[in-house]
Amino acid sequence: MGHGSGSALPLPILLVAGACTAVATFVSAMSITMHLKNYRKPHLQRYVTILVRTIQEQ
Repeated sequence: MGHGSGSALPLPILLVAGACTAVATFVSAMSITMHLKNYRKPHLQRYVTILVRTIQEQ
């Protein structure tokens, strides 16, 4: 491994963190997809979609 900030962590912790990241990204993408698919309250859903997308980018 390299000399980055996560290089001192054991491999199992890195694998669990990676899996959690993948699951969170999938759930966020599904949430955005469902909000856009069932666009019944545009004023509210526009803000929810922006919020989820902003959180996902961080």
